Amino acid sequence: MKSITKWLTAALAVLVVVLVANGAAALRAQEKPHGKPAMTKEQAAKAYAERIAMFKKTFPTAKVSLAAALATVEKQEAKSKIHSVEYTLTKEGKLTIEVGLLAGDKFAAVYVDPDTGKASAAKSHEEEEDDEEEGEEEDEEGEEHGKGGS
Repeated sequence: MKSITKWLTAALAVLVVVLVANGAAALRAQEKPHGKPAMTKEQAAKAYAERIAMFKKTFPTAKVSLAAALATVEKQEAKSKIHSVEYTLTKEGKLTIEVGLLAGDKFAAVYVDPDTGKASAAKSHEEEEDDEEEGEEEDEEGEEHGKGGS
């Protein structure tokens, strides 16, 4: 009887450890990178509604058409093939025209200012992801957009 009690106690202890570890893993899975908590459905819906409102406000002010942006990028990136073009919002809420390219065997993007028609240099998707990660790190440190630093 004592051996059964010891065995049940040990099994219960293992079960508790496994449940605690799984609970902690589930909580970590709900967090965004850099320890930011995941948005609730209400927060996500509110953020989406705000982006749609910002788009509706900024879109009518665009002076450059998608066709003009395409023509600019075709001249600038003659060796690449365009696969998409769309108006998008930056994280800061600024309207931009994103032109998707296939440059060799890599995907890239060129961003065209909808007010001036000026196109950026082509950036591969890997470069964009690196820039986004650096921007998040700078936001956390409070140094981006003139919030701190020198």
